[in-house]
Amino acid sequence: MNKKIIKTGFKILSEQEIYRFVLAIDIDINNDISSRISVREYSEKLFNNAKVIAILSNSDELEGCLFYYDNNEFWYLTLIGVNKSQRGKDISKKLMITLHKQFKNKTKIILEVRNDNFQAISLYKSFGYKIVSSDDSHSKMEFIL
Repeated sequence: MNKKIIKTGFKILSEQEIYRFVLAIDIDINNDISSRISVREYSEKLFNNAKVIAILSNSDELEGCLFYYDNNEFWYLTLIGVNKSQRGKDISKKLMITLHKQFKNKTKIILEVRNDNFQAISLYKSFGYKIVSSDDSHSKMEFIL
């Protein structure tokens, strides 16, 4: 079994790696990202501004990523995704555990999730997130320390 490597911080992935990852996730979620912003533009924004938590195999295969923005008083979790071949292996849970271990000196984490993404909503609720608002397609969730 491959050992998992967790990397965190800024610019631990190249802009091209982020683009390929976001493009694959967008295809998997029926173009939910590209319906709102160009995947290239979003990838550039992630590369330039987001902090990253990435799980790689010992052969450096990207298994899953979590991107968040540090907005001084709170963190905004903007994207969490898992390589299609790695789903069902608790990668999202490992990413969330790593995020929460780093959560210091802030009061909350905010995220948005598609209302039909029941698996993600269940994951977030298991970490103590609460739905604070919803519209027809997305819900805003918060974790408050």
